[in-house]
Amino acid sequence: MAAPAPSWNLVRVFGTWRNLADGALKAGTYTIRVVTRVTNSTDDAIIPSGVFATGALSTSGGGPSLSVLTPCTDDPDNAQVAKVEVKVEFADGSTPERYVLDVPYANRPTADGGNDAGVNLRTAVLADPTTPDPTGAWKVGVANGLARLNAAGQVVDASGTPVTGGGGGGSPGADGASAYEIAQQNGFAGTQEQWLASLKGEKGDPGAQGDPGGPGPKGDPGAAMGVLFAAGGVYPPRPSEAAQVWAVADTAVRPPDDRAGDLLLVWDSSSSL
Repeated sequence: MAAPAPSWNLVRVFGTWRNLADGALKAGTYTIRVVTRVTNSTDDAIIPSGVFATGALSTSGGGPSLSVLTPCTDDPDNAQVAKVEVKVEFADGSTPERYVLDVPYANRPTADGGNDAGVNLRTAVLADPTTPDPTGAWKVGVANGLARLNAAGQVVDASGTPVTGGGGGGSPGADGASAYEIAQQNGFAGTQEQWLASLKGEKGDPGAQGDPGGPGPKGDPGAAMGVLFAAGGVYPPRPSEAAQVWAVADTAVRPPDDRAGDLLLVWDSSSSL
């Protein structure tokens, strides 16, 4: 198939399908579609979106079954990037195959300055059968298509007319009422300070008593203290310690004055200490 215009770059898309039983080439048809309208300003040319080529799979010779020159999807002379869709249907009812391809400019024929690699469908990934047909999805400036922006950053349709969704943007709305103003609208008659004070609630009830605390750490051992016993209120000579504990039986007489600071224990001698 000839190129639409001299500046258009085409790349060979090809593939071979065979029967499992005998290896013969499978019969069927192919359809190649350009999924968006592509324009070329250099030659003032257009390829409309839709079917680009269709035909029967080859069943003679050694293959390939399909070999068609298709537009590049990254052609620098084209105004839009497109996708190429290839559908293959088989005469024996085998599952149809569908591909949505990038067709690289670098893979064009050697005569056109490329590497002549083309696009081998054997190495391409089949499109998910649940994926919607991309024909409309790649159109620009139409519903469910791609957005186009003008120099002012506005979204425009295919004719360049700005698109205003939902009736267009309106002017900013007025500021909303404050919480205090809403309270006034609902009957509050005080000042703003009184309203703020009213937001403080009543003092709550005391909380429940907490659980008892655990035992405290064991204290250090105390200093040793002697206990001297005297019967009938007679005190023995004062030892050399600074203070003593005096245990005196059957008397309530206090220690002599020179024993100030000592501790006097008085008890009934009929009881045990």
